Amino acid sequence: MPLDFPSRAPADMPRELADLAADRDAMIDEQLDEMLPDAERPYNVKTLEALAKAVQRVAKLFGLAAELEQYSEPSVRLDDDLARFLLMIEAAADDYGKGFPVKMTELKGDKELTLITAHLMELAADEDFKRFLEADEDEGAGETEVEIEIKRDGDEMEREDYDFGARMR
Repeated sequence: MPLDFPSRAPADMPRELADLAADRDAMIDEQLDEMLPDAERPYNVKTLEALAKAVQRVAKLFGLAAELEQYSEPSVRLDDDLARFLLMIEAAADDYGKGFPVKMTELKGDKELTLITAHLMELAADEDFKRFLEADEDEGAGETEVEIEIKRDGDEMEREDYDFGARMR
């Protein structure tokens, strides 16, 4: 895995909720596979590494730490974690008014990844983008307690209050 986003699930997260979150992540990965096209030719290792470094820089703006690992071979698919984070950045960039030069659903090869990498580097250096992200974070600030009820195979489980915001910090 070229980018590794350490697990952010708090230790006090109920086991049932952690299992549901893992199931949801697997479902999202399947949707990504269907949504994002394979490259026409395998992405070059250097192109993938440059993209991963750019994503790492933007991840810092989101308050996330991403650990880089070396790519060992070309690939026709983006890593699931990398693709997921790129889609999140793409949505934020669209909201900011400076969307990606190429939509993620239109990736074909190294040329498109290079354009996106350059755009990510610009976003990472853009102080207004950083303030935009901080403003979004401030709007969502505050503790949000949500009452959840987990049912599995018709059995009703204990109701718990859980702070979803803590998982995202």
